[in-house]
Amino acid sequence: MKKYLLLFCLIFIFRDALFSQDLMKRQIEKLDRGIVAVRTSPEEIFISWRLLGTDPLGTGFNLYRGSQKLNKEPLTGATNFIDKTTTDENYSLKTVIKRKEQKELNTCK
Repeated sequence: MKKYLLLFCLIFIFRDALFSQDLMKRQIEKLDRGIVAVRTSPEEIFISWRLLGTDPLGTGFNLYRGSQKLNKEPLTGATNFIDKTTTDENYSLKTVIKRKEQKELNTCK
């Protein structure tokens, strides 16, 4: 009985914090994918980008060097890619949601 009384008292004391709408709200910043490409050797470029907190589960990505698509299937599970190339071109990234490539385009050089 004492345990329940203590639990009730704690809930009563901290009720505002426990049930406050402010705690349930998330502050979301307006960010883009932040795609970055860094040459790591004469033959390789490391490309990285952000997965956003607002992305639905299963979001994938298609990565392009110039107009050439670098992946056969949408990239999932990681937000980076190593491109084995000696050329320097622009990279662009398109989001894939439910197997459909979105118009959103993020680029970097």
